[in-house]
Amino acid sequence: MGHSSRGWRTPTWPPMPARTPGTLWSSRSAASERGNEVPLIESYKLQVDLSPHSGEELEYEAIAHLEVDIAPALPYLNATLGRGVYLPDEPALSWRYEGRNVGFWPDRIAVDHLKDRDEARQVIEELIDLINRVWERRGEIEPDTTTHEYLQPLEVYRLLPQTNCGRCGEQGCFPFAVKLAAGQIQIEACRPLLEDPTHAERRAELEDLLAAKWPSLQGMRAAMAWIRRGRQVRPGPLRAS
Repeated sequence: MGHSSRGWRTPTWPPMPARTPGTLWSSRSAASERGNEVPLIESYKLQVDLSPHSGEELEYEAIAHLEVDIAPALPYLNATLGRGVYLPDEPALSWRYEGRNVGFWPDRIAVDHLKDRDEARQVIEELIDLINRVWERRGEIEPDTTTHEYLQPLEVYRLLPQTNCGRCGEQGCFPFAVKLAAGQIQIEACRPLLEDPTHAERRAELEDLLAAKWPSLQGMRAAMAWIRRGRQVRPGPLRAS
């Protein structure tokens, strides 16, 4: 799984090549075990390999080999997540999830930065649950085939006060910019930007930038909230902005 400065994959990355499976564990998705409406993904085979980028602390990569084609779900997932890189010609979708690189292909889901097989299974289950819920609510979502660009920290940094006051809890404005670009912190955490009227123009420009690069950020948060609240909770209305 190659890395780049813009995330896991750039818009030019090729389709994921077929790999000779290592150890595979067959599993049924949590949705299929609930006995509710038949989900899009009912079962998968989990492959976990040692990451070639692993250092002193071992890291693993996981691939869920699917038994169903999820290509029709990718535009809806792209609309929900908003900050993924979608390649309709592949088709494929890459996304950053809690510090991990995630790739969705028609027949598989891949994730990196995993500590062991148990975590691999947990993360894969969360992603499959997300896909199943998005597919279930697809009638309320406008599919999005746009190839979104990743928001760059330097784009954010140039619009910050650059006082390095630390009131946001970070060491300085650039670490704050990195987290804001990754969706790990809110713009309101920058108190000078919020409170100082001399920064009003910068804040307005930054909000416009975030709106342009994060077209469905609210939808992404709502989608992940479904998972964090527990799989028994049905999601509320979800629409791409």
